[in-house]
Amino acid sequence: MKRAVAGFILGLLPLPFAASCGADSDLALPDLSIAGDLAQPPLCSDEDVGDAGIPATWSHVQRIFDDHCVGCHCCNDPVDLTSGKSYAALVGRSVARENGTDETCGGVLVTPGDPGHSYLFEKISSSQPCAGQQMPFSEFQITPLPACQQDLVRRWILDGALMQ
Repeated sequence: MKRAVAGFILGLLPLPFAASCGADSDLALPDLSIAGDLAQPPLCSDEDVGDAGIPATWSHVQRIFDDHCVGCHCCNDPVDLTSGKSYAALVGRSVARENGTDETCGGVLVTPGDPGHSYLFEKISSSQPCAGQQMPFSEFQITPLPACQQDLVRRWILDGALMQ
């Protein structure tokens, strides 16, 4: 009975949450094939060249977080990347010692106008950030964002990290 209830609840969660950050491997993931046209296509993929024609807007950055990050970075996480909370959690905020990890080497998470001094960009674009590991990752592997999505975040920061 507990497995059936847990399976039902997991079926209500978005796939990135169910598939990462310690999801119970005994529970089957929901069959999303019935979703059909309800699923949004990715913003861009590794096959796309350059910026893929995608404007570097906050809504597109949030969509990347929704698609790849909120499975782990939500709720009570120090870096809550859920819609409505992510901007305040990132822009101008310094990294602190949280959850037993020390990533203070990264400095400010997002420094408007300066992706080179924005730890968020280092974490998504460097295979060896100053601490921890490249994001996003699940309990099984690191799955870097496509280059066009990394570039979208870089351009958003470079353009002033505006919330528009």
